[in-house]
Amino acid sequence: MSLRTSGTAFEVVMPSAPVVLSAGQARALFTAVNSTGRPVRAAANVEPVGQTPARWFSLAPPLAELAPGASAGFAVTITVPAGTAAGQYSCQLMVAAQDNPDDDYAVSDLVTFEVAAEKPKPPFPWLLVGGIAAGAVVVVVAGILVWLFTIGPLSAPDMGVSPSALDLGTVNQFAPTDVGAVTITNNGPTDLKISSFQFTGANFGGGKSNCVGAAIHTGQRCSVLVTLTATAFPPSPQPVSGTLVITSNAKGGPRTVPLTGRQVNSIIIF
Repeated sequence: MSLRTSGTAFEVVMPSAPVVLSAGQARALFTAVNSTGRPVRAAANVEPVGQTPARWFSLAPPLAELAPGASAGFAVTITVPAGTAAGQYSCQLMVAAQDNPDDDYAVSDLVTFEVAAEKPKPPFPWLLVGGIAAGAVVVVVAGILVWLFTIGPLSAPDMGVSPSALDLGTVNQFAPTDVGAVTITNNGPTDLKISSFQFTGANFGGGKSNCVGAAIHTGQRCSVLVTLTATAFPPSPQPVSGTLVITSNAKGGPRTVPLTGRQVNSIIIF
């Protein structure tokens, strides 16, 4: 198909297939036949129709040397930007002889193409994002709480006791009492508080200390005295045993220190 507007200058043949946009682009191929009867330099130009913007179109080649009766192809590339309103848009191709454009020219029939409505974008998954964010907050808060109550400033004190077991040696009728000491150290991040010392075993006692009633800060230590007192004087050394039970706010509950010693009726220590 063609539209000739002046004499028999050119015949402009339309694209053979409908122009269909794909991903916002399409290509239309026109053919111009020189009907002037003389050699000409043909100049082509895309003319938008109606509200169609000229910037959507590019043309190659813009010029062609044509012998009488010869033809040349002109490729029009259409690029429709995203967000364009849906509807029909049109253009034409004008071909003119460069040496006599006012008389020797032709304009093609309309080429119409359809711009489809854009598919609506899926809604942003706020619920999913919110769920992930909430889960992350829970994990972070849980981690903070674990840190606070295990190794952080809210965790229980860690009490060190030295020695872990105390042997007070041998007592007799000439030296019926012996004294030792147990040292307590706060190895934790919070203050250690000793509430009581308790002894088991008839031979053991003591409890004099600078530990009870005062806060023992991190890294500080205190001591408790332990006494071994003879309750009998057998002819040979008699083993005796007991325990020191330390009650505090340290993790793990009360700590027990085994106590041992011997009593005899002679000054000789076996």
